[in-house]
Amino acid sequence: MGITHKSRGSKIVGGLKTLYTGLTAGYIEEVDDAPVNAAAATALLTLAGNILDGEDFEIGDDTYEVDTDGTVTEGNIQVDVSTHATASSQTLTLAGAAKDGDEIEIGDDEYQLDSDGSVTEGKIAIDIAALCIAATGLLTLAGDAKDGDEIEIGTDEYQLDSDGSVSGGRIAIDISDLCVAASGTFTITDTVSDTETVVIGDDTYEFDTGGSVDPGNILVDISEDAGKLAAAAALVAAINDSGTENFAATDDSDTDGVVTIVANTPGTDSNGVSTTDGVTDGSWAEATTLGGEDATNTDATPVIAAAINENTTEPVTAVESTDTVEITHNTPGTDGNSVTTTETMENGSWADATLVAGADALNTAAVVKIAEIINAEGTEPVTAESSTNTVVVTHDTPGTIGDTLATTETMDNGSWGAATLAGGADCSNSDGATVIVATIKADATEDIDAAVTNSTNVTVTANTKGTAANAVEIDENLANGTWDDTTFTGGVDGTPGTKNKIVRNGNFIYLCATQDITVTNDNWRRSEFSSY
Repeated sequence: MGITHKSRGSKIVGGLKTLYTGLTAGYIEEVDDAPVNAAAATALLTLAGNILDGEDFEIGDDTYEVDTDGTVTEGNIQVDVSTHATASSQTLTLAGAAKDGDEIEIGDDEYQLDSDGSVTEGKIAIDIAALCIAATGLLTLAGDAKDGDEIEIGTDEYQLDSDGSVSGGRIAIDISDLCVAASGTFTITDTVSDTETVVIGDDTYEFDTGGSVDPGNILVDISEDAGKLAAAAALVAAINDSGTENFAATDDSDTDGVVTIVANTPGTDSNGVSTTDGVTDGSWAEATTLGGEDATNTDATPVIAAAINENTTEPVTAVESTDTVEITHNTPGTDGNSVTTTETMENGSWADATLVAGADALNTAAVVKIAEIINAEGTEPVTAESSTNTVVVTHDTPGTIGDTLATTETMDNGSWGAATLAGGADCSNSDGATVIVATIKADATEDIDAAVTNSTNVTVTANTKGTAANAVEIDENLANGTWDDTTFTGGVDGTPGTKNKIVRNGNFIYLCATQDITVTNDNWRRSEFSSY
């Protein structure tokens, strides 16, 4: 329905300037529903505490991910708060040298320092071999080596052997091919007689035809044949069967009555054994056994080195050079300095009573290698940096997430500052709100704007007024943050209007100040009627 007002010129009605110029009669339309200005939909994100790496929130089709370590899920919008968070860290201090077998643990990563090429299964090797010095020992042979000489390296007991026998438990070093056995030759030129004797050292052999010899003598039976060949054969049998001197005898069937004795143990020890006789038609070539030779030092050292290297009990390696054998511990470091070296030799001696000069890795060099391997091979998200005698390990994700990462060690001279990484700090809600707003303004694909409210909250506003934005869904995965609803709210469609259109509803008149015939119109102005 319409109300007619008659007037000239213009009047001020309720604060609005009503125009009637040129009209003899004006009509103001009365409407059942008052015109409404459009309002933008909004959403409020309240941050009650810190925000953490990996947390996210959604605005429509946009997923925003809080990030402190430079990585976000593909397709998510990065909210980079790395400069507002502090990474956890811990310091490993080496107060002295680092050695083979030292262990370091960071979370699930188990590292073992290694100077000999072997680590416990499952552990990550930190190779410090080039930083360590292996202990060594020098055995010098000033003269010949002989059967029975003994050498000890730690728990390994070696014995030089030329006759195939060594003391119980000792490791044989076979020098039989390097030695010459002493020998002697006894020649019988005619028939021998009962009671005639042949003497080799302490053994006296007596030729016998009647079945009895002087006490202590060894019987040589010639009862059936006393000829030189039979006598020689009988003497050989008696020497080999009953002799106590360390000789073996042979006779040459092609040479009349010749008996040769050869020492069972090659070497010089069997030289000088006296050889005499009381045989009318027999004689020794020499008054003693002779010709025995021990192994020369230059021949013996390669054999000694080879025997040591074939044995794997003590972890050492031997190298010969002329008249010396140098022993090097297989694990560079000070552990080899405790390996004892002794000998019982006429012509051999160790330079020292133990291996010597082993040195572990200097701490200043070891920390560089430790940091290198942590960075190259570790699976935990940390970065290591060395400095003088320390290694500082820092979590790759700034924030408190790293504070639970355990740090342990088994080292003579190394220790962590604490049992875990420490000192991590998450991004505060006030800093987080500022970064979130900047990120929304820069990267949103939704038609929205954002502002910080109350220093720690984020208000997001649709750029286009109206109810359409009320359908924009919001969600969050924040430990300390919540949206005020599940969608934007408060969006209102405006009443379309043409410029200067005036309508009345109740005691109010409404003027559309600018033409906008869409629901985004927010150009209505209102004034209440007053009497005059």
